Formats: sequence, C-alpha cells, structure tokens
Amino acid sequence: MGGVSKPFPVRVVAFGSKKDYEPYRFNEFASAYYHPGTERDYIVMSETGIDTFPIAVHEYMHLVMRHADLNFAPWMNEGFAELYSTLKPMGDQVLIGSLIPGRVRALREDKWIPLSVILAADRDSPYYNEKARAGSLYNEGWALIDMLSLSKEYRPGFEQFYNLMRAGTPSIQALEKAYSTPLAAIEKDLQQYLRGDRFTGAVFPVKLTKVTAELPATTPQSYDVKLVLTDLTNRRGREAETRKALEELVQEDPKRSEAHAALGYLAWRGRSREEAREHFARAFDLGSRSPRMLLDYGNLAFDDPPQATRAFNALLEQQPDHVEARLRLASVQLNARQANQALATLAPVKKVSSEEAPRLFRIMAYAQLQSGFRKEALETAERFASVAKSDSDRDDANRLIAMLKASPTREVQSSPSVVSPRLAPPEGEVPKLRRQDQRISR
Repeated sequence: MGGVSKPFPVRVVAFGSKKDYEPYRFNEFASAYYHPGTERDYIVMSETGIDTFPIAVHEYMHLVMRHADLNFAPWMNEGFAELYSTLKPMGDQVLIGSLIPGRVRALREDKWIPLSVILAADRDSPYYNEKARAGSLYNEGWALIDMLSLSKEYRPGFEQFYNLMRAGTPSIQALEKAYSTPLAAIEKDLQQYLRGDRFTGAVFPVKLTKVTAELPATTPQSYDVKLVLTDLTNRRGREAETRKALEELVQEDPKRSEAHAALGYLAWRGRSREEAREHFARAFDLGSRSPRMLLDYGNLAFDDPPQATRAFNALLEQQPDHVEARLRLASVQLNARQANQALATLAPVKKVSSEEAPRLFRIMAYAQLQSGFRKEALETAERFASVAKSDSDRDDANRLIAMLKASPTREVQSSPSVVSPRLAPPEGEVPKLRRQDQRISR
C-alpha cells in the first residue's frame, strides 16, 4: 500500500454499553469509527463482543491508509477495510478474503444499486452518509475489491488499477483502463461472482506477534479519562465545548502538558496562530515532546529563532533522521545569519525526496555563500538548478549561479531570507465510520 509515515500511538476505546457510547458516537448509525487525534489515533467501538476483532481491524485499516496518504474514493476505502477485516491468523500465515455472510446476503436480497452510482459517491453522498443507503456502498465496495484483488480473472490487472486510483484517476476510468473492459461488463462479472458458491481467499506468510505476557488491568486517573473523552468530542462544531473541557483540565492539573497542546491545536484550527504558539510553548515547558507538536511549534515560531530552534532541536534529539526538521532548523539559522550552524544541521542529510531536494540545495547554497565558500556554493547552486521543479526555484538558482560566476571575488552579499512557512491550520478530523451491519459470526 505504499510507505506509511511514522504513526502516532494508537488507543482503542471500547465502551461498556451502547448507552455509554451514545454521547460520543459520530452519528446515529456509526457503531464504531476511527478518530485521528492530535497526539494519538483512536479506534472507538460502542461495545465489545464477538465482532470486536474484525471491527478493530477494519478501523485499523483506515488508520494505515491515512498514514500512507492513500486518499481513495469512499467505496474503495471501505472496501479495503472490509476485505482486511476478514484477516484470520493461521500459524505462520494469515488468511485474507473469507466470506462475510451478512454482506453477501444483503447483496443477494437487497435492491442492487448501479455500480456507476457507488463508484461516483463522494464523502457528501447519501450512499456514504445516510443510514438507509450507506450499506450498499459498503457491500458493493467490499465485493468489488474482493473480486478485483483476489479472483483469478481480475487479479492480474489489480496492480495497474491500484496505481491508477492512487494517482487520482476517477474510479470508472481506472477500472476500464486497467482491465480494458467496459464498466457494464465488470458489473455483470461482479454479480455473477456474488452468485457463485465461494469467494477466493489469499494466504500470506506473515506471523503475527503472539502476546504471552499477562496484561494487568489498571484504573486510569480521572484526568486521563477526561482527556480521552475530550479528544473524542474534539471535532468541528463542538469547539466551545472542547475548549471548556480543556481549560478545566488545565485547572485540575496545571503541571500536565496535554491540555495545553490540545488547546494549541484548537486555537490554530480557529486561525489564532499566536495563541496556538503560546499554548505549544507552555506544553513544551511542561515537558511535552510529542514529535508532531514539536514540528508544528517550530513552524509556528519560525520568526522567533530561539523558540523555533529549541523545538526543532528537541525533535531531532528523538528523530535525527527527520529531514523536514533539519530543513526547517537550517532555514531558521540561515535567517539568523548562523550559516555555519545551518551547514552543520544539514550535514547529516544523505538522502532526500525529489520534493525536498530543491529546498535542501537552496538552503545549503546560500549558507555556503554566507560562510564564504563560493566554489562550494556554485556547485550546490548548480545542483539546485538541476532539481528545481518550480519556475521560482529555477529563477532563484539561475540568479545565484550568474552572480557567483560573474564576480568570483566580490564581497559576499547577504542571502535572501527564507520565507516563514505558510501553514494551513489543521482541519477538523472526520472520523472514519463503521456502519452497523448484519455481520454473521464465522
């Protein structure tokens, strides 16, 4: 599925009953959901029971896809999550693709929704949001992903289809291109696949870690329980309620950092950058070393070198290979006329992505120029020009090259400041929902 970025910790919250779950459910029919928070991810379930494992795996797949930046259409997102919810450990292997009887029964008995409608549904569609219709998207999405990825007829073309979808190709166009087959024929094959007496499964050589140590139950502190429940209600439209709860937590234990960090993100979401920076600074002073918070704090404090430097340095102490933090810190140092420090910050960087390369060579070239290393600056500027992607980067690289070639003995000029990053506030996270369905136990 592609590279997964370094994830946050994951916490599974299972309520003791549907009544306890009510105040925290996302809508009237979500029996479970994945909730990406600012400091950790959550998988939230209304209760535990026979379906706990497949539901947890379903929601965990949403987490994996989000961290891998896989922004698939709803039918494919939910189809993948349902397919992997069938995961079954078998010694040193796992089985994927077992039948989900409840979904098969619904597909055979309920009204068939044209596949073109399901494939075109976005996150605002009634087929993704309305209780009476959402089941069709989940059912047909799961069945289609199962057929495309596991059946002998469609499996050979699945990689091409997957890559087309990942590149943002519309679903119908991706299907017809990958399989050289019109949608109507694919839909007919899917219906025939569902009328068959078996689904194709796949076995993978993966040994899941077996937990043998005893996991003792502990009673959490009141503060921690309130913090978790506040995280679960922290979504758009409930900002005032969330702020009040977080401010109460600050009063309850002024020495804890978590509420200040959360208030920082709440302020940033409301476009109060200065307030957000103040809360992040307070969280830092109280001991918070969350990698995400440190990076965001440093970025928001970009025009305050001491604050930005301490945030980025703290992050690099934990993650020395964090290229983004090194680029940001070197930018701060270059703006503060600390060219040698900027070069020292960049020295450990041995590999960058094609998107990061122009920034790396730009900062390095100007730092070398500022330090008086003109020959090295010219070589780096030429590398900057060779990897530049935008017109502004190419123009900047060419100006720097022309200056260095035209007057090799001229006094070193001040390098232009690196512009403070224009950061969009974090969007309100929309939980990935698990609709109630008629799953039959295996």
